[in-house]
Amino acid sequence: MKRLWLVALFVVGLFFTVQNARAIGVTTLELDREITLEAPDIPMDKATAPKLLYKRYNYSHEPYVKVYRFRVEPGHRYTFYMIHPADGISMNAYLRGDNPLTDYTSSYGPSGYLRNFVSWGQQPRKSSCEYQARRYNFTISPESEHPLLYLVAIYAKPDTSFKVLLKSQADSDEEVRTSTQGTYCPKRKGFTWGKVYKRDFLLTLIPGEKGKDQEETEGVALVEEDGQPPLLPLNREISLEAPDMSMDKATAPKLLCKKYYMSWEPYVKVYRFRVEPGHKYTFYMIHPADGISMNAYLRGDNPLSDYTASYRPSGYINGFVSWRQQPRNSSCEYQARRDSFTISPKSEHPWLYLVATYARPDTSFIVLLNSKADSDEEVRSSTQDAYCPQRKGFTWGQVWKKELLLTLIPGEKKVEDTTVSTSTTGGGGITPPSSQRYDDIRTVCDWVAYIRSGQPFQVTFDTTSGKFDDSVYTGDWSTDPMGTLKGGETYRLTYTNGKFECTGFNQGAGSVATFAYIADPEEGVISLWGRLFNFDGKGRVWDQDFGIVGHLSPVQ
Repeated sequence: MKRLWLVALFVVGLFFTVQNARAIGVTTLELDREITLEAPDIPMDKATAPKLLYKRYNYSHEPYVKVYRFRVEPGHRYTFYMIHPADGISMNAYLRGDNPLTDYTSSYGPSGYLRNFVSWGQQPRKSSCEYQARRYNFTISPESEHPLLYLVAIYAKPDTSFKVLLKSQADSDEEVRTSTQGTYCPKRKGFTWGKVYKRDFLLTLIPGEKGKDQEETEGVALVEEDGQPPLLPLNREISLEAPDMSMDKATAPKLLCKKYYMSWEPYVKVYRFRVEPGHKYTFYMIHPADGISMNAYLRGDNPLSDYTASYRPSGYINGFVSWRQQPRNSSCEYQARRDSFTISPKSEHPWLYLVATYARPDTSFIVLLNSKADSDEEVRSSTQDAYCPQRKGFTWGQVWKKELLLTLIPGEKKVEDTTVSTSTTGGGGITPPSSQRYDDIRTVCDWVAYIRSGQPFQVTFDTTSGKFDDSVYTGDWSTDPMGTLKGGETYRLTYTNGKFECTGFNQGAGSVATFAYIADPEEGVISLWGRLFNFDGKGRVWDQDFGIVGHLSPVQ
């Protein structure tokens, strides 16, 4: 079965290429994170769209369509949130248990199950809230035929977006049923926004399409952030293809070039996983047994840097290479190695980087990072390579005794006092010392680390001139360009207990005011009195309506 599954990688890759040619693909979303889903630039084209997608989701008032999916566990219970901008613009989210990217349009499947639902039966009207939300509790049927929950997002306009969240720890049914206070719209009283589905949600395979062993590999999305390596999902085997061009030593980051440029493996790509400090993982590198050289290097700091000096503390591992000696050409299709390790609780960030190196451009290998680590005994004692059953007595596992430390590269952040107080404040957590400073912030990760440290920073709206006139307040925050915020002003913020406390001039009050609102800097957003702004590694601040409107700077 495993062998058939691996062969299916190539079949499915071809299938997904065909889907992309049809202009609509599918993107895999993470669980337990609020994610903004943006509308596509062009409406769905009847001539190229899969027939089922067009038949079910072609609406003249919402012609912009994108498809996503979550990886879920049959038998598990979830809560889904659809967080809708309260701007009166129509958009919606449809969850379904089979792949909408098909030409199969006939009805099929057993009755007695939930097969799909829509988030908003009636669109929310424009209101004084920034967002309104609905949430749903449901259980994935244990009888499901695959682990993928599909989401079809539809929009009235191309320059719009909404947010979704699928929680793997479901909210209580009682809370969902009785909630009449929309937390995303606290001003609106008596708004029932929860529903609990009694029937199980059944995930089914379209008749005549792929078998169970193939569906998991289809179209893994590599989500790239500004200046950051693509993000790989956990708990999935992923095929990593070599780049078309070899690494250019003249333009490559110096650290990457120094550590990973090898004349016999000159094709290089960088990825990353999001991990939890203190958690144990098992990493698999599954190597084609064709005699062609390639490898995977895991490391705890960002290799896309020009900093090449040694700096890491002793007593930890900063990374390792999967294959110390390349496997020879054999009768197996694949051979594999696995490594178990623990991410140090003292890590400075949540990113585990992977550097993939290849001898040739037309090659690939498979990786898997399991968040539920295999047992140490199993890893140590395994002498039977599951990917190469013909080869007896091949020891392919290692357990690392030292913890893997994830570190920030010096020069990206400068810490004058590395002592961290463990006294708790408010809801608990680590309070950084007041002397900790970030004098050289270069990446989004650096900004996220700075903001999450609780140190103050400021937003200066110094690029609003010419984009809107904010010299006179309209008298209504919902019609003023940036609400009660004023262009040209500077606002001071701190992030504590999941909230951004913002102080500055409030146009409505006509004086300085302080308010705190929830947002997550890990999503690349900050909140100033409920209005969300994006930021990048250069500290530039984006508004959803006006583009770049200002910049971030630390308060020293």
